[in-house]
Amino acid sequence: MIQNLEEKHAKTISKQPAAGNSTDPMLWYRSPASVWEEALPIGNGKLGGMVFGGTHHERIALNEDSMWYGGPRDRNNLDALPNLPKLQQLLREGRLQEAQALAVMAMSGVPESSVIMCRLVIC
Repeated sequence: MIQNLEEKHAKTISKQPAAGNSTDPMLWYRSPASVWEEALPIGNGKLGGMVFGGTHHERIALNEDSMWYGGPRDRNNLDALPNLPKLQQLLREGRLQEAQALAVMAMSGVPESSVIMCRLVIC
């Protein structure tokens, strides 16, 4: 199925320069996306969408993270600020794997249900 989608996309996408004499590449599609897998993703991690690319009637499927977690929640990781100096020190020292492990645990936003578990692991 994935190979069929790639073949279909390869046939419908072409790289052409933008309007005018620009050399910036631009993707051109022969037709709008007809299924989710063909649409183009946009978003910022909290609000996302899939753009289907119609010209007369555009379809954008939206998704907002509180729909999946039961409503708005504070996703700020309270361990981020106290661990920032340690993370910066690890980066300056070139200890990238340790810095990455710390960043994943201390800097990532967390669902409210995971806050206690994360704090137990860090403490």
